[in-house]
Amino acid sequence: MKRIAVLIIFILSVSLSWAQEISSRSLDSLSALISKNQSRAEGLPYKINENDPQTLSFPKENFRIWYYNKLATHAVRKTSGNKEILEITEDIDLSKAYHLGFHHFYFHGSSPVYTYRIWFPANEIQTQIYENGKLVRKETRSHIDIIDLRSARNERSSSDYHKAYLTLGYTINLLMNAKTQSGYDLQQINNDLIASMDENEEEEYLNFQQKYPQSIYNQTVISLLRPFEKAREKEKSDISYVDNFLSKFKVRKGLNENNIFYEIPEAAYLRQHKQGSCYYQKKLNKKDKPAVGPYAVNRVCYSVGNPDLSSYSYIMYVSASQEEVLRERDKLIEEFTKNIADKYISKQPDGVIIVHPRGYNKGVRITIKHDNYTRHQQWYFYTVSFSEFDRN
Repeated sequence: MKRIAVLIIFILSVSLSWAQEISSRSLDSLSALISKNQSRAEGLPYKINENDPQTLSFPKENFRIWYYNKLATHAVRKTSGNKEILEITEDIDLSKAYHLGFHHFYFHGSSPVYTYRIWFPANEIQTQIYENGKLVRKETRSHIDIIDLRSARNERSSSDYHKAYLTLGYTINLLMNAKTQSGYDLQQINNDLIASMDENEEEEYLNFQQKYPQSIYNQTVISLLRPFEKAREKEKSDISYVDNFLSKFKVRKGLNENNIFYEIPEAAYLRQHKQGSCYYQKKLNKKDKPAVGPYAVNRVCYSVGNPDLSSYSYIMYVSASQEEVLRERDKLIEEFTKNIADKYISKQPDGVIIVHPRGYNKGVRITIKHDNYTRHQQWYFYTVSFSEFDRN
């Protein structure tokens, strides 16, 4: 008898704690929020795959979590060709979900569209499929998709924007915790995720991932980290492209007035034409064509009182036609714009300045510009110049 009394007290205490955390009002509120957000996608063209374009619509109450059994119902209408399809999924046990994440994102016009996918173990849920009002089959599935269409992104923060997602995740966590007792502070999980999304910093997401390795949000955090990984891959590609370009011109740290003419013998003739702290190609008569090519060094300069190289340039293309020179210059500039991020390229009236992707104030600065060779403008050319070498 005593054991039965203790068992009854335990069951009541669990039921009361559940009631405090998951109320009928909170489930109704979440159900209404998701139903409203999905209803905004009325008439939305949606592609499951390229060969199956569909148009979505939703019943007024298209998502509901029932308080009495904590099971959910989801409904969506799809129009595909001449078929009117209604998909109804009932008795969804959210406590068995193991992942809630951003499955898909795109813009419909100017309106952002999100798909949140709830993943379950294989064959956990069953969907009834009606075509033109007739039940045609039942399918076992492992996920449910929640569509969320917004008219404009005017919320104050990322967490405001994903209120339905975060509330759904919190509710699923509550349902899961009631069965598994994961030991996580569920409110703290959501608070930490909200803070991470608002900061949108890689370190914040990594800290969340480390703190909650078994969280239902784990795959979402992985997807939120992906842009940072792509940015690093892009930066690595940018660095490789610029380094390969520099290698053609023997650009490196440590070049100075004493060794450059040995490392780049083609520049040795500049020794004969020094002015101040710079060596130049000799001035030519207007009929003479200047040297051109990857090693046609046009100018070598040093900082006053410092033998280290401060800048040097190559004549890349020479022509009596200014238009022809500009076309050739722009071809090289276009190669850079196709292969490195725009933030490293600064447009100038006569060309561009490119900073090395290792940092805006470190590495080599590359200047591509055009000029005329003599004051009589007999020859036009464009140069590639290197300066501001990283000495750290």
